Amino acid sequence: MKRTGCVAFAAALWSALAFAGMAQAQSYPAKPVRLISSLPPGSNGDVAGRLMTPKMGEHLGQPVVFESRTGANGTIAAGAVATAAPDGYSLLYVGAGTMVSNRFLMKNPPFDSVKDFTPISQASKAVTFLAVNAAVPVSAVKDFIDHVKSHPGKLSYGSTGIGSPFHMMGESLSSAARLDMVHVPYSGRNSANAVNDLLTGRIQVYFPSYTNIRQHIDSGKVRLLAVMDTSRYKRLPDVPALTEFVPAYKPVPSWNGFFGPAGLPQPIVARVHAAILAALDDASIEARLDEVGIRKLGSTPEAFARTLVAEIDGFGETARAIGLQPQ
Repeated sequence: MKRTGCVAFAAALWSALAFAGMAQAQSYPAKPVRLISSLPPGSNGDVAGRLMTPKMGEHLGQPVVFESRTGANGTIAAGAVATAAPDGYSLLYVGAGTMVSNRFLMKNPPFDSVKDFTPISQASKAVTFLAVNAAVPVSAVKDFIDHVKSHPGKLSYGSTGIGSPFHMMGESLSSAARLDMVHVPYSGRNSANAVNDLLTGRIQVYFPSYTNIRQHIDSGKVRLLAVMDTSRYKRLPDVPALTEFVPAYKPVPSWNGFFGPAGLPQPIVARVHAAILAALDDASIEARLDEVGIRKLGSTPEAFARTLVAEIDGFGETARAIGLQPQ
């Protein structure tokens, strides 16, 4: 009798919790949703997020308030959501660097990007290029590879800091094509300084986004040799994808995506996910993103979770190979 009573009580409790979760999801959201962003104002990811939030709010029936909390490699924003209640009213909009590379750059990161969050969807990523100063006597990827190999250690590439996506692009390219280039990190994650030095020839190679380089494409000071990805950018269809010539190149994690706190109920995840896809599928938003060199992504929560784990593993391999040490 006691066993039967326990089973009945457990079943009743489970039903009550399930009903409560369904009721919460059905009423969600009952107030504005905060989207806490780790991305610097004006950055590609910031632009994409601000374009998406009004449409997400329309889909959810409540405003989605874009709240910028930059600094500390994204850990301020991410930490705020990691400790928030899993009720769907505090969500995180964040770059891959914060969620993938921080665990290899920081000795004591303030959160675990796998255990402390609920992945919802990837959003977008910037189109980036393999660009060289015009004084480098190459016009194609094959010429570039041959030139670097014949001048080992003579060409330098810039990045926005040690462990940044641009640093890892240089390392991934060097590893895949067996190149010897000198890494020049720029402090403060300052892409503008790196672009200026590329134009003047202080560095010979950089991996700028379309936004950062488009005004200089016709200047004659720089050449775009490839898109640092597996597909071309339709606004510049004559620029090949790097993997067309370097199949071993592994694109570096450079997405922006949406997360909730760990334990976010699945029905709420589904509601937010649907709102994200509605924004990404909006023709006007997609056109605007494409105009500024941002690829829309979108993914299921399950696929995003798998991608996150796989990219952490891949970044870890590269970090160990180049001797990257947490600070």
